[in-house]
Amino acid sequence: KSLIQADLGDYKNAVATAKKSLELAQKEGNTDYVKLNKDSIEEWAN
Repeated sequence: KSLIQADLGDYKNAVATAKKSLELAQKEGNTDYVKLNKDSIEEWAN
């Protein structure tokens, strides 16, 4: 969802969605999604 939001230029909501996904990925121990979300948040927050 965050990738679609970013593609549409909605970076504020893309970051919010990615943060939720990051939290869930951390709880599940999914390191691939943790990295993906952190990288996306860093890119979109600037």
